[in-house]
Amino acid sequence: MFPQMLLLLDRAVRRAALLRDAENFVALNAQLLEMALLKEGMDEARARKLSLTRVFSEEPGSYGPGVSEMTANTGYWKDSMDVARVFINRTGFAFGQGMWGARAQGIYRRNLGMVDVALHSISSNVYRALDNDDVFGYLGGLALAVKKERGRFPEVKVVRSTGKRAWVEGISTTLGQEMATRYFNPKWIRGMMKEGYAGAREMDKFVEYLWGWQVTTPFAVSQVKWMEAFRVYVKDRYHLGLRGFFDRYNPWAYQAMVGWMLEAIRKGYWKAPEKVKLALAREYAVSVVQKGVACCEHTCNNPFLHQFVTNLLSIPGVVSPQVTARFKKVVERATGRPLERGVKERIGLMKRLARSLKAKIIKGMELKEEKEKKEPAPSSSGVSWFLLLLSFIMALMVVVGIRSQIRHTYDQSSIRPRRSSP
Repeated sequence: MFPQMLLLLDRAVRRAALLRDAENFVALNAQLLEMALLKEGMDEARARKLSLTRVFSEEPGSYGPGVSEMTANTGYWKDSMDVARVFINRTGFAFGQGMWGARAQGIYRRNLGMVDVALHSISSNVYRALDNDDVFGYLGGLALAVKKERGRFPEVKVVRSTGKRAWVEGISTTLGQEMATRYFNPKWIRGMMKEGYAGAREMDKFVEYLWGWQVTTPFAVSQVKWMEAFRVYVKDRYHLGLRGFFDRYNPWAYQAMVGWMLEAIRKGYWKAPEKVKLALAREYAVSVVQKGVACCEHTCNNPFLHQFVTNLLSIPGVVSPQVTARFKKVVERATGRPLERGVKERIGLMKRLARSLKAKIIKGMELKEEKEKKEPAPSSSGVSWFLLLLSFIMALMVVVGIRSQIRHTYDQSSIRPRRSSP
């Protein structure tokens, strides 16, 4: 978000807190926070200052909430609350009230524990909720952080506006409409097929971002959505020749897509029928044997996935014993270690990472301002903007909504999946 917008939001909060309306939730929550801080022994001036803090983001000089990196590295976390901890740790820096990027995770967590609704706005057809990782990274990350601090998910809403029309809908509706009109639409798929390698990558990214929403807002991604993705892209529901297309242009994109579906099953999000699980395991194993491992985060860097697939392959009739042995050999050659050892080492690493992450979540109401920078106050000519902004103050949700919307693009030059030597 642009710096001046952060200052405007902060000023709007302070002005709103002075009003004595019948239902002034900004003032009410500020009073509740101030009382809690005073009860903990904080001095009155500091308690008042922190009680009005509503603008939080990443530390100056850093970029992103870290959610997409966590959801992609499925072999490094067991509980989605680990993802929430990363979001809180990355975005718990306060702006306004004389602070500029001050570490303030204590008051940040207090604010998260009071959130009822998480809101994001979409006013363009260029970028939507499933074609980049920003929306689930911020909106989904916020929802997951609220779940951690409050014990339940907030309502997750999207404000849609096209021309003169504007409406509010739930995130599940947004995702469902986008999937039906774009990703499950044979016209869109044919268009991607014309783009060769890049088109295959877009199909893979859709499934990756669907997985991101699954982790951060599990209530928004139904079993039906995963089943339809399986039917359209693995079973080739529209008879588009997708398997031949992937084999020719980007077989590792197909392997990665199947890997995401298997991870959704392995982690318990998708309760897929047994025949679907076995079909996915077979598709994944054959792809690895024929093309090598697509070395992205959730495949060759994930011994738990390969252990899961190996267990499914051991069921009689799924594949021949020779294919199972070859699959395991290719995986072990790509990772440089026996599968069993890789699993054991990863379990130990995950335990160490979990302890380290929990230690970074600052307890209480600690506030560090070593790098505080004083920003010039906005001129009086901006007073009218303050009044407009008052209607948008809904704790942290406004910041997330605007921030996600203006981040207008995502990195199209991400690392190409590398083929490991079979």
